[in-house]
Amino acid sequence: MKADPENLKRVAKLKSKRAAVEVERVKEAEAQSARISAIEIIIEATITESGQLYGSVGAREIVAALEKQGVEISERAIRLTHPMRELGTFPVKVHLRGDVSAELKVSVVEAKKAQ
Repeated sequence: MKADPENLKRVAKLKSKRAAVEVERVKEAEAQSARISAIEIIIEATITESGQLYGSVGAREIVAALEKQGVEISERAIRLTHPMRELGTFPVKVHLRGDVSAELKVSVVEAKKAQ
């Protein structure tokens, strides 16, 4: 392709359209970040007599809990340093796009026993 004035105008138009689309995507990610940061998830888990979890709580359980609250993200977006293996409240980073991320609170509590 030659670098004549017509082609340069076309390339400039394409670049401006792509920039506008990218700005819109970043705005959507920032809005989703605000929604996620306002959420506190409670995940029930069964525990042993000594108070340890059977298994662990990982990205799959967090994504499922978020979906119940109407937030859809992929498991890859959840950034865990390690799976949660005890009761408590943990901060979890969610990577949304580029430098846009959110932090939500995940509380792991003992599952209620059926009577």
